[in-house]
Amino acid sequence: MYVKLESQRLDFFRSQQEEIRREFLQGLQDSVATGETQAANIGQRIFLPASFIGGPRNMRRKYIDAMTLVQKFGKPDIFLTMTCNPNWPEIKEHLIEKEEAQNHPDLIVRVFRAKFEELKNEILKKNIFGEVAAYTYVIEFQKRGLPHAHFLLILKSQHKMFRPEEYDKIVSTEIPDKVKYLHLYKMVKKHMMHGPCGVLNPSSVCMTKNGKCRHSYPKDFCKETTQTINSYPVYRRSNNGVRVKVRQHYLDNRWVVPYNAYLLAKFDCHINVEICSTIQAVKYIYKYICKGHDRINFHVNSDNPNSHIDEIQQYRAAHWVSPREAGWRLFRFAMGEIKLAVMHLQLHLGNYQPINHFVWLPDEKRWKMRDRGDSIGRINAVHPTEGERYYLRLLLTKVRAPKSFDDLKTYNGVLVRTFREAALLRGLLQDDNNQEHFLEEASLFHMPYELRRLFATLFVYLVLTIPYNYG
Repeated sequence: MYVKLESQRLDFFRSQQEEIRREFLQGLQDSVATGETQAANIGQRIFLPASFIGGPRNMRRKYIDAMTLVQKFGKPDIFLTMTCNPNWPEIKEHLIEKEEAQNHPDLIVRVFRAKFEELKNEILKKNIFGEVAAYTYVIEFQKRGLPHAHFLLILKSQHKMFRPEEYDKIVSTEIPDKVKYLHLYKMVKKHMMHGPCGVLNPSSVCMTKNGKCRHSYPKDFCKETTQTINSYPVYRRSNNGVRVKVRQHYLDNRWVVPYNAYLLAKFDCHINVEICSTIQAVKYIYKYICKGHDRINFHVNSDNPNSHIDEIQQYRAAHWVSPREAGWRLFRFAMGEIKLAVMHLQLHLGNYQPINHFVWLPDEKRWKMRDRGDSIGRINAVHPTEGERYYLRLLLTKVRAPKSFDDLKTYNGVLVRTFREAALLRGLLQDDNNQEHFLEEASLFHMPYELRRLFATLFVYLVLTIPYNYG
């Protein structure tokens, strides 16, 4: 049924390419972005809009939404991965004799969903790691069909961890005492022992071509947890002689995958917990969980359980078919029954920030004050090569409380024809501060190769007034 539905959706988008290309394409920019330089090799491309779940534009949008949380709340503190256990009693008890769980994906998914909701309750309501300011999670399927979730947590400032002693309260990488903690001992042996790989099992799936484990197991023994620069901590792994037999081999603490004792004992499945608060390359972490097409859920949220970034999907500067339609929605801020409130917000917060405090009602074609707290609003970045869109976005972020498009194009009583002329008239293009701000904003979510291309584009399409020395 999934294949049927997916095929129907793809056929629909294939038949709507003329409309989709009108909305999304800027010449051959998409082809050039992929590194293609020969026009003969481009051929007939089928473009999937951002509404196609799992498509490249959809995942790109989700990634940028997640990075918006980083801009507001800071870097993530905990990276948690939970994998479905096909031997959960809730699954086994609903199978007939000799029936395998893999033949009932409906049952597996329902049980996993229930377990995951319970995990969210432990983290977000019971605050077992501390109060959470914002979180992101994605649920996907492994190649063998089992669902698993990646969870990134950003803790509130008063609950953030900075010392190795604090890490040890959350993460453990040692085999527990079999006498004192028998249940936990069984869970670690069953779910949290890596491999074996390396010389013990050269054919393990984690082995690379150079004969090394891609996860760097076995780890080194370590007497105490130590902090590292731009990496996960080196957790305590005592050389206490404790070993367990896993797949015909005896393994010690060097093979233990980092776990949280409470969650592991409670959920009886593989739950990997890592401290990631010191990792500088947070973009790669978020890119990791947005890496493929096999998503079944992607959720972004802040500390208010009722606030969602997705509520501003109606307002996306980079995807406007007509600037007039998008602008009409924005300028409704200055009209109607919420005129005074919005004008007050625009005068104090800037032109687009009122999106944080209002919600767009598409059926009624109007904005209303949020009833359930604020959201996190953003406007998509617009490439400099997009001409008037770029200058329109520049004006929207600089001009406070405009009433119309003509108001944006008017300065000191002079009305001009284009947004570029309006930006020149207001002095927004007289120096390189705008380009510097543009690059600074892009650096928050663009990857290095994208920043290099953008930097070159600025030199080609925009005139820089100051001769920089980048040697």
